[in-house]
Amino acid sequence: MGFLRFGDCLSVVATADARRQNSLNQRLLRHLFIMGIVWNVIKTDYRSFLAEEEGEVPIERKFSKLADLVESLNFENIGDGLDALIMRVSYVNFFALTIENVPSRLPYENGELWKGAVVHALMPRVLFPDKAILDDSDRTRLYTGMNVAGAEQSTSIGIGYVGESYIDFGPIGMFVPIFLLGLMYGVISRFFIKRTRYKLLGSSIALSLLVFNAYEIETSNIKLFGGVVAATIGAIIFYKLCAPNLMQALRRGPPVSGVAHGPAKAGDIGAVSTGHS
Repeated sequence: MGFLRFGDCLSVVATADARRQNSLNQRLLRHLFIMGIVWNVIKTDYRSFLAEEEGEVPIERKFSKLADLVESLNFENIGDGLDALIMRVSYVNFFALTIENVPSRLPYENGELWKGAVVHALMPRVLFPDKAILDDSDRTRLYTGMNVAGAEQSTSIGIGYVGESYIDFGPIGMFVPIFLLGLMYGVISRFFIKRTRYKLLGSSIALSLLVFNAYEIETSNIKLFGGVVAATIGAIIFYKLCAPNLMQALRRGPPVSGVAHGPAKAGDIGAVSTGHS
């Protein structure tokens, strides 16, 4: 998951600058595509290796294990990795399994999942140290019937908030919480873009909140909603405390060595000469 987020960020940057550096971006995207295939082949074995190790694994051993796994690849593995990458990017497999199981085997939750997400976000762990630790894989196993890797393999696999909205409200009502989530993103973005004094900084904060939250369709609603709330509060605090000084520093620019600021005064050159004598 960490690799995919890193790859997504690079892909966004590469695509955004495609007009100026088209050939470079094409090479970068090809490399990211190949890396995505390779990672989907080796990630299970690599995570099992990390889970079996006791304590912190030295970085040298991590790279050594990755190198061994990459060297063991064959054409059959590459084909499997391509299929896994396509399914990972589309992220419809778990949703399809959820539709097969709900409501035929499990009833609709009638809003309990989204209610839990809101309540969880309003209970900071500082004040509620006994708050349950989240594991998306438990929920995925329950509603899909599929035995996916979880905390014991040092990973977490979620159905995604779209599938969880279906579990709560069915094929039609599921669009209500999705719409409200989009409305929340719009309100947050409008606040930072329209209601802040420094528009450049406000727009940058709004963009970062959208890029690193709104696109994560695989994230559980309980993590997504809480993460957006926490990130928004943190962004507001950052803006209130740092915006004036940060914008002042950006406008002033870096100091230029050897160049006096302000208008030159009579005797400046003489003073310099005197200093060297």
